[in-house]
Amino acid sequence: MGHSAVYCSTRVKGDRQFGDINVTAFGNYGREHYDGGNSPSVQQYYLGGPTYAALGPNPFTAQYTGYNNSEKQTDMEYINLKADYFGFHLLAAVKIRA
Repeated sequence: MGHSAVYCSTRVKGDRQFGDINVTAFGNYGREHYDGGNSPSVQQYYLGGPTYAALGPNPFTAQYTGYNNSEKQTDMEYINLKADYFGFHLLAAVKIRA
C-alpha cells in the first residue's frame, strides 16, 4: 500500500595500509523519487475506508497525484585514519561532505 519509488544508490569503500597507518575511504550517494501513489495506508484505510485521502488524476483538485511527488538525495564521503604509536591507539576521521 502507499506509493511507488525509484531508488538509486552507489557505495564505494576502500581500505589500504600505508606503513603503520590504515586508511579507509568511504563514499555514498543515494537518490529516491516517490510519485505519491494512490492508496491509503493501513491506518487510513481502517479510519476512513478505501477512498480515505485518495489521490486522483484531476489537476484541478488538491488530491491530484502530480502534486504529491517528492525527491530525496543523500551524499556523504569520509576518510578514516588509524594508527598505533608507542602503545597509543590513534584514530582520526574526516568527514568530507554530508
